[in-house]
Amino acid sequence: MVKNPGFFTEHVVKLDDKGVSEETSMGSQFVRWDGIVKLRKSRELIQIFIASNMAHLIPRRAFPDDSAFEQFYQTCRERMEAARALDGGKP
Repeated sequence: MVKNPGFFTEHVVKLDDKGVSEETSMGSQFVRWDGIVKLRKSRELIQIFIASNMAHLIPRRAFPDDSAFEQFYQTCRERMEAARALDGGKP
């Protein structure tokens, strides 16, 4: 029994100037950049935390090449930092 069928389906994550959106066949979610709690990158994964225990997980395999993976991460970092600067530097 699957408790959350939206978890095991295709997710489309998009970035814009206002924040991060995620869409699945089950629904959609939007989080402003100042609502991002933490951003992490490992060798195979980018994690965009929207709460201390909840994150959008974007695997390296979702990108056409390493450059696109790195650019996505840098865009997230820059927009998150810009939002924090506007909010007085709050983490």
